[in-house]
Amino acid sequence: MEKVFIEWIPYDDLHDVKYISKGGFSTIYSAYWSKGPIINWNQSKNDWNRDGEFKVALKRLHNSQNISKDFLYEFEISLLHCSGNQNNEILPIYGITQDSITKDYMIITKFVEQGNLRNFINNNFITLSWLQKLELLQSIAIGLNKIHSSGLSHNDFHSGNILVSNEKSNLSIFISDLGISGPADRSYDPFGVMQYTPPEILRGHNYTKYSDVYFFSMLMYEISVGVPPFINVSRDQLNDLIFDICDGLRPIYNSKYIPKSFEKIMKQCWDDDEFNRPLISQLVDIIGNWIKEIKENNINSQFNKCEQQIRLKYPLYKYDIYKSQQIKTTDLGKEDFEHDDDNEELNFNENDSDEDIELNEDFERRVQNRFVKLTRKDLMKWLENVDESFDPNRSYPR
Repeated sequence: MEKVFIEWIPYDDLHDVKYISKGGFSTIYSAYWSKGPIINWNQSKNDWNRDGEFKVALKRLHNSQNISKDFLYEFEISLLHCSGNQNNEILPIYGITQDSITKDYMIITKFVEQGNLRNFINNNFITLSWLQKLELLQSIAIGLNKIHSSGLSHNDFHSGNILVSNEKSNLSIFISDLGISGPADRSYDPFGVMQYTPPEILRGHNYTKYSDVYFFSMLMYEISVGVPPFINVSRDQLNDLIFDICDGLRPIYNSKYIPKSFEKIMKQCWDDDEFNRPLISQLVDIIGNWIKEIKENNINSQFNKCEQQIRLKYPLYKYDIYKSQQIKTTDLGKEDFEHDDDNEELNFNENDSDEDIELNEDFERRVQNRFVKLTRKDLMKWLENVDESFDPNRSYPR
């Protein structure tokens, strides 16, 4: 087994520190590490052989000068699985340093040029084939399976925590933020990105590996549609979204552009009952079979029939609504969200729309603390949001 090296790296060993982005509980920078990572031990020099000057990413943990014991425990566990290069799909951690001014601790990791998956999809969705989408998803599933096989769950799994590398035209991914997704001085309150959060977590239950599968379903949606889930929900509507998700609301999509087998598995992954969701190990095999289908049956593959791309038009909300935050859970249990069997379901036929839009059953929205069925006028507004033509010069939401 490859040895794991975690170093305390003096802040003075880092230079050209540049701001990249800020999340809910951390700020990301790029920098150059003058010595670089350890390669091996040089017996003749009685010292470590190193890579030399090396570009890295710094994650400054806000308020970590008051770091909690719970955070340190989770971080210690994550280090065992993120250190070195033994896991290709998990972002390597090289060491820890401390900001000389704020005294916040900073985690030093591999720097990935392409940035996170959300930005990659936003910039490249039009040119991505279904084969490439599935290969991305399989790599993500393999990485998540390694985490689950180690007895861990990620608990804040979204496209902002997945980094994409495109070295030598080969797409690869790195899962980041294992065990370090919340504030360093946090309590036991759940933290995460609301739009990706499973209903059981919103009801106040604990995270499990099945929660990660729900997170994965949101990635399936995002990679297949081209936008994050619930992009039509503005910041001031996020609190209502808690009740909507617990009541069965899921992201809207056009089933015409998603293969039926893909759609079926995606729905299983976002099932309200966490125990009805597949294991991530099963998803690795399922996606592998889809990839095989495309490669061996390229002409008739259901995925190639859906190769035409589509991107939904929504109001241009900024992507900063997808930052991790403290999640306000509801004390309403699952039984409080059961539907009235007498409620009429929404039905669509060929005369309703040429677009064959599929919405989730009992698609409802919360208005003035009451759940109201969508009217046909509301549905027509959704249909108007579907755009089948693509302009490469168009500025899409960021």
